Amino acid sequence: MASVFKRTDVKDQSRWYYRYIDETGKPRVLAGFREKKQTERLAFEREEIARRIREGLVDPAEERLKEHRARPIREHLDEFESILCAKKRAGTHVRNTLSYIKLAIDTLAWVRIGDINADQLEQHLTTLRVERDWSPRTQNAHLVACKSFSRWLHRTGRCTIDPLAMLSRVSETGEQKRPRRALTGDEITKLLDAAERGPTLVKVSGPDRAMLYRLLLATGLRFSEALSTTPESFELDHADGPRVRVLPAYSKNRKPVFQPLPPETAEILRPWLAARSPGKPTWRKPHNPCRVWLRKDLAAAGVPYKDAHGAYADFHSARHTFITTLNRAGVPIATAMSLARHSDPKLTLAVYDHNNEADRRAALDAAFGKQSWDASQGRQVADETADEDDARIRIRIRAPLSASHSAAPPRTTTTPETTIPKADQDLAKWLNGNRFRIDSHEDAPPRTGGKESTPRRTRTFNPLIKSQLLYRLS
Repeated sequence: MASVFKRTDVKDQSRWYYRYIDETGKPRVLAGFREKKQTERLAFEREEIARRIREGLVDPAEERLKEHRARPIREHLDEFESILCAKKRAGTHVRNTLSYIKLAIDTLAWVRIGDINADQLEQHLTTLRVERDWSPRTQNAHLVACKSFSRWLHRTGRCTIDPLAMLSRVSETGEQKRPRRALTGDEITKLLDAAERGPTLVKVSGPDRAMLYRLLLATGLRFSEALSTTPESFELDHADGPRVRVLPAYSKNRKPVFQPLPPETAEILRPWLAARSPGKPTWRKPHNPCRVWLRKDLAAAGVPYKDAHGAYADFHSARHTFITTLNRAGVPIATAMSLARHSDPKLTLAVYDHNNEADRRAALDAAFGKQSWDASQGRQVADETADEDDARIRIRIRAPLSASHSAAPPRTTTTPETTIPKADQDLAKWLNGNRFRIDSHEDAPPRTGGKESTPRRTRTFNPLIKSQLLYRLS
């Protein structure tokens, strides 16, 4: 029998508690309401449900679903946050995911998990994309966060189905919200010179900023990865060559990074790193570094931050420049993917490679600059110094087949008679050059007795391919 009582060992002594026997036969104590009658009614319902579950009259899974549906959605979200933290997800990822989910919950007034609606969320994200001028990638980030929450609810048995399973991402292959461009060699030289002569900006001198630009352009590191380095991260005397190391906590895929360094860049970095404080970050990150650092250095160098085509030259464009330089140098795509740390070649070629008209003209000159086309001969003529026999393509034209088997010329062979089986002397004579009549299907005589015992369509009259038994019977 359930009992109701008050506890003196808790802060809120105005709340009633109740004790009952659950479906497993164990006593449980739970908090009730501030009114005694409501707590007694709740204790009776709990005990009755536990009794019916023990007797097999109620499915325990259905009762758990009812409990989850009755709980506020914020409680489920708090438990989801604890799961993300237990999986050691990055702090930025957890904060962004929870903020995206809370934005949808507050805007759509979802109180319980049963209120989650796919149509409402899709309309909500579409409206925000128009109002806040979101890119497709930003819209997909909000959608993925909400879908991860609903998928977790379904996987943990809090709801029977995933309410957002039918929603899919929008295409990101169209026009980019913030397209980047690759810097040219002249622009890189002007930028480095302007940074070297530039003033101290937010406690970072011009030569220090120029060294940061060199590192980004020569390694393709992301801006956050470069700022996470310390003097100990640069292994300039490594056995395999100079390289820079990035800890897994700061890489995008949470794996350690060992990025090779060009020897020239390593020699420039060596005296600069010797003057840095050990164990401390090589650069201090200010608020909005692109505005306070890069844009001012670009303006001093006379390089546009946004060109006529709407492409930006921000910190991430240094990574675009690095990959474009690799492709222009003829580096294999597998090697370029490894240096860029990409898992999809489409990302390396379609997003980060920026070929211009000069690159296309250079490719045509490299492929066809030393050759000419001979229209009269209908083939490509190689250089005069090339070997004529290697340049000529010989085509063997096969003679048309004869109209019938009988019109074909007789074949001869020089195979010795000793290699022919003794049991077939006629075939041996034919192989040695004697004339042998091959009847066609029309004039082939019937077998002995004037009766045809085998359908003509299944017989062959070529003694080279039919067996000895069929040949002797024909």
